[in-house]
Amino acid sequence: MRLTATSGTGHSSSDGISKKQLRKLYRKAFATATLPRATPINPNLYQSSDDLNCSHHPLQSIAQIVTVCPLTWRALASTNWTNSFLFLRRTAGLLVRSLAWILIAQTLLQNTLFINSRASRITMKTLVQNYILPSALLKYDPVRIDPITSFNATLPRISSIEPNLYQFPDNLDRYYKPLPNIVQIMTVCLATWRAFVSTKWTKVPSLSSSLLLRQIVGFLFRSVAWALIAQMVLQDTLFVNTRPSRVTTKTLVQNNSLPSTLSKYNPVTIDPIASQIDGTPINYRTENKSFTMGVHYLQYDNTDFEKEEMVAQEENDGSDADSEFSNDSNKETRRFDAMYLQHGFGASSLSWLPVLPKLAKQMNARVALGHDTVGFGYTDRPKDQRWYRPRQGARIAKAILDGETGSETTNEPVCLVGHSMGSRATLRLATQLPSETPKLIVLSSPALGLIPARPIRSNVPSSAPSKFASALATTVSRRIVRPVLSYLLRRAIGTRGFWKKGLKQVWGDANLVNEESDVTRYSWPAVGYGWEEGILNFASAQLLPSDDELDDDYALMREVLHLPNTKVVIVLGSKDKVIPTKSVEKFMEHVLSTGEIHENDVPIVELDLGHNAFEEEPDTFIDALEHLVRDHWDTRS
Repeated sequence: MRLTATSGTGHSSSDGISKKQLRKLYRKAFATATLPRATPINPNLYQSSDDLNCSHHPLQSIAQIVTVCPLTWRALASTNWTNSFLFLRRTAGLLVRSLAWILIAQTLLQNTLFINSRASRITMKTLVQNYILPSALLKYDPVRIDPITSFNATLPRISSIEPNLYQFPDNLDRYYKPLPNIVQIMTVCLATWRAFVSTKWTKVPSLSSSLLLRQIVGFLFRSVAWALIAQMVLQDTLFVNTRPSRVTTKTLVQNNSLPSTLSKYNPVTIDPIASQIDGTPINYRTENKSFTMGVHYLQYDNTDFEKEEMVAQEENDGSDADSEFSNDSNKETRRFDAMYLQHGFGASSLSWLPVLPKLAKQMNARVALGHDTVGFGYTDRPKDQRWYRPRQGARIAKAILDGETGSETTNEPVCLVGHSMGSRATLRLATQLPSETPKLIVLSSPALGLIPARPIRSNVPSSAPSKFASALATTVSRRIVRPVLSYLLRRAIGTRGFWKKGLKQVWGDANLVNEESDVTRYSWPAVGYGWEEGILNFASAQLLPSDDELDDDYALMREVLHLPNTKVVIVLGSKDKVIPTKSVEKFMEHVLSTGEIHENDVPIVELDLGHNAFEEEPDTFIDALEHLVRDHWDTRS
């Protein structure tokens, strides 16, 4: 609703309302309705109506006498008159208590028994119905308000380092802002005073005593702790404008402010699964019917694809070439209909930006795609935690891939790339694609074999004690644990330097972390509304019962390696502190222990980089992958 000025008088007849109905409306609002009177100074401003009380009226005389007399007696009786020397102080105390009791009593009476003495409170609707808005120039009309009010869009600026990444908008805050200086000074002073008072300053015989040193250290520690706690509480209560921004994906879309030139946010319909691989029928709502959700994903269309294909065709139709030329032209004859990339834990599809266009051209892929896993980035977050698991993430990827390739291109090769925990969804996606589709699977620092397989879910009803324990644990988690963890996550990512410090831990060379590009890629998703809840939901979903037997990473890898027209290659980092090389080698040894698959069937290359090799040094990663693909994919029969 809004008030607007008009040049009219503000009074107009209301068609269809009889005088009797009009009088009834007046009677509902006031005892006796009167027409508004203009003030003598300003003719466009109406005087307050006689039927409205702008302030509290005094109580009736008899009520005031009834409250003053007994309360004065009450104050007199409660005063100790034993010492005449303190007579003046006793008298002052008597007067203060008398006035206090009287004011309290009269305030209670005005708001309980004598409600007609209270100041009037009326709704805007009442004023409109009685034609007594406070000015002759005011109108009151319903107005549709756009829900996007907290984010003023500005034209996005492309990063000078990364051409497909937008810089962070100036009107969005990634971090907590400091409190005003006067507030900081006050909190430090009060915290220091509080710590000083709470310290037991016992007398010591010597200033060099260890006890005195211990007291000083405790005093300083308490001072800093109290100051930090006070400032944190103030930032999240009174000074909410100092908190980091939180915006919805819808807000960014409506303001054309998605984080990348390759970003897309579209509703994606995930088709139901007819049956599992082992033939078990599907009886769960996440899988037995179609589901539509908004998905944020990157899409790079390789404009050189058709040109390279035409050049390769001309070379093949030309005169005979020697074997060396034919080997060098493998990249030109290589062809992928699509490339799909899945990010790891804590990241988003933006982490692929440094390598996405170059990799698509190097692999000669028509289109490169990659979506934000549910729980990360700007993809919708359904309430059902099943959508946070790798099986459902693969279903989302397949829906996007099918939308770009179409069912008529099932025989065209695809390249699937997975990083860290995204490797599980990548392998899942391979099992959901048609068996006749040639698939090259690239796993970068795969986080496989780290999460033990849990029992497969069943429809057997739980016992009453089990249901009670589950309900109790859910309530405690939802009401206590999750709010605390969510707040701690928000404080962590809202602290300046958090992302830079974290990336330096996973990079092989910490000096390569760049604030404008690397930190910005991770800061963008963190301002999304509900980012903390998404992380917690993702973590909780990993503790749910298994969807099927392929939730066991060892069984999943074996299943993929047995798929026809499929090749798996692995890229590791020797400086990887998150997924050490030995961890992946041990996993593969366990997978290959059955003897059905030869060790050479899964080539592994190790780079002198960290966990995010494709972000740390994109060109080195692409060159290493090129050698793997040339040796193990291009030469396949």
